[in-house]
Amino acid sequence: MKTILAVILSTIVSAVSAQQSYTFVIPNTPGSISDVIARSMATIYNKKTGNSLVIQNIGGGQQIPAAVKFANLNTPAVAMTTTGILVFNPVMQKTLPYSLEMFDHVGGIAYTPIVWVVRADSQYNNMKSMVENLHKSKKPLIAYANLVEVVNYHVLSSKYNWKNGVVDPVKYKGVPEVVQGLLAGDLDVAVVTNTQAVSTQIQSGRLRVIGTTLPKSFKVGSVTVTPVKDQIDVEQYTGGVFVSLNKRFNPEEAAKLKADLFAVMSDPAFMVELQKFNVIPFENNNNNLNLIKFTENFRNVIKPLNLIVQ
Repeated sequence: MKTILAVILSTIVSAVSAQQSYTFVIPNTPGSISDVIARSMATIYNKKTGNSLVIQNIGGGQQIPAAVKFANLNTPAVAMTTTGILVFNPVMQKTLPYSLEMFDHVGGIAYTPIVWVVRADSQYNNMKSMVENLHKSKKPLIAYANLVEVVNYHVLSSKYNWKNGVVDPVKYKGVPEVVQGLLAGDLDVAVVTNTQAVSTQIQSGRLRVIGTTLPKSFKVGSVTVTPVKDQIDVEQYTGGVFVSLNKRFNPEEAAKLKADLFAVMSDPAFMVELQKFNVIPFENNNNNLNLIKFTENFRNVIKPLNLIVQ
């Protein structure tokens, strides 16, 4: 009898203490802002719960490969989702190999800062001088690396009547390639996410930042970046980073994981990590209605631009 009781107790203890491990799909390469944020989340989540979020980076392809991978997972999993995945891809792609219905949204983490940058020796000192004089350049090009960034070009193009051939957008593989193009003198201006590669060049004095799409100023090192809206009274749009679950969870497990992730997102240690990247945390990030409103607003903004990328 004692032996049977011991076995039962051992089984109960093992069940209670069993650790859970979930795949955490990140739609960018290692070292990106979303990747570093995800790793911080995973670390804090492990400390709080004893469970694990196992990072799986899948980059490229306008973040579509990551979304497709997430859609095809047969086990409960988490994904870092973005404005690109949830808003820009569905509006700007003629066909899309994944459905928005596959995401069980948890909430928003933060806005991601996008900046307008030029070389240090550029004649453009601010956004006003850039929009007034870029079309006179021998190379009237604006580089970008993803859909969120190019929308801001099209907003300016519409405002300043930049027809094709006047000022053209040029798609680069990624932000590092954009930075290389700027430094090499292959282009004059870029609108890119403020990754570490961009911040490093700004702080070193090789690149100069002339504006941000964020609604308020922020600092890159000792450099204060002023919103485009404040300079030329043109709205700009900044992407966001979110967390979603797939539909492989049972309701109880999903509710528990969401609660744990909310606790991570409101943890002071996590807020400190976000501040390192000058992102702006979403208010009430555990309110799914805020996320839905945010994404719907973006769709309403970009639909009239009629942007098609394939």
